[in-house]
Amino acid sequence: MLLPELNFWDDTRDSLHRASKVLREIRLQVLQPLPHHLHHSLQVVPEGLSTGQLPFGGEFVLDFVDSHLVYRAAGSPTVDISLIGHSQASLGQAASALLAHLGHAITLPEDKLTDTEAFVISPSIAEDYADALYSVFTATARFRARLNGLMSPIALWPHHFDLSFLWFATNEATEQAPHLNFGFAPQSEGLPRPYFYAYAWPIPPGLLDIKLPELAHWHTEGWTGVVVPYDSLRGMTGTSQVIEGFQSEIFQTIAPLLTKG
Repeated sequence: MLLPELNFWDDTRDSLHRASKVLREIRLQVLQPLPHHLHHSLQVVPEGLSTGQLPFGGEFVLDFVDSHLVYRAAGSPTVDISLIGHSQASLGQAASALLAHLGHAITLPEDKLTDTEAFVISPSIAEDYADALYSVFTATARFRARLNGLMSPIALWPHHFDLSFLWFATNEATEQAPHLNFGFAPQSEGLPRPYFYAYAWPIPPGLLDIKLPELAHWHTEGWTGVVVPYDSLRGMTGTSQVIEGFQSEIFQTIAPLLTKG
């Protein structure tokens, strides 16, 4: 499959980002703290993003393709809230009302969902991003499945709207322990286009001297790590294998620096 272009998508991207924070607040209201702060994260699904199964049995899905917030639970009718005409703030209020209607005494904190700008979503671009994100997720999952050692799950983080997981270089699975982070982000300061990334913590001696895969380069402004521009893969066939390939090369090159000694 060819990766979608994701051109002229800033409004759609930013609207979906703001909407994703409503799902995060739902999780924060009903879940106990999880390792690696995973209670702040979401799951990638083919149509967009999900809270995953919640303690009361259902899940909320942010459906990029149909521009809806969807609640579904086994044995119950599906409930849809259109994103069109909503803002982050009003969607949070609508989700709180739906939870109350379903019998769950949960009110999302309005001080965490304050943006009142109306969502602007292109259905075709939103569908393209759902396809791109799920393609990246599945390729990264296959790469992750071949690694040994302790790892965190692959998760989508509404704070930055990036997908990532951690591989730990020792038998200690904490963010303070040596680790590699592999991820994919739609943009960030200084990087206006989507990109894949990887970074090591702590930064090992000699890191910047190693040879990177052909598509990759070092990023050193604000943080130090490897970047592979999304646009460098556009037009390629077999992009899943390409993604798995450069992630594997990066791992094989950097991981030994974290496990020395």
